[in-house]
Amino acid sequence: MGPPGQLLIAADAGVTVVTGSVATAPTDGTRLVSGTTQGCFPTPPPNNTTAICPVSDGPFVLTDARALDRGSTTWLYTVTLPTDCSVITSCTNGGVFAAAGVQFDALVGLSTLVTSGSPAFRLPDHLSGGRYFVPAGQRLCACAVPASFFGPWRVSWAGFVPYQ
Repeated sequence: MGPPGQLLIAADAGVTVVTGSVATAPTDGTRLVSGTTQGCFPTPPPNNTTAICPVSDGPFVLTDARALDRGSTTWLYTVTLPTDCSVITSCTNGGVFAAAGVQFDALVGLSTLVTSGSPAFRLPDHLSGGRYFVPAGQRLCACAVPASFFGPWRVSWAGFVPYQ
C-alpha cells in the first residue's frame, strides 16, 4: 500500500508497478448522477394535488437530497420495475401511502415545512452523505405535497451508479 488512494506493488515481485489515484464508484465522475426534480405530474383525481416523479432506476446509490422550495414535503421511495411511480395513492406531510398489496419502500422524507402547535411537525430539509441503495429491478421515485402558494415544488438529488 502506498499513500491513500494509491496502490504500489514491489518491483521485484515480477509484476509492473502500479501508481496513481484509484477511483471508487462514489468518486468516479463517470458514475455520478445528479438532478433536480420539479413539477412532474399530479396523481389522478381525487388526489390531484400530489406531484410524483421518477428519479432513477437501479442500481443506484442515493447519497444526497435537498428540498429547494418553501413549505413542501417530499418523500423518496422505491417501487419494483416495471411499476410506475404513480402507484402511490397518497403523499402527505405524514408519509407515503398506496393501495393494499402495492409494494413500495419509503426511504427518506424531506421538508421545509415547519408547523406550530402540538405536536409540531418537522422533517430534515436535506440528506448529506447517505447511502440508500436502490437495487437493479427497482425505481427511485419522489412524491411531494407542494405548497403552491410558496412557489413550485423542487428537490435536488445526487448519487452514483455502483460498479457491478
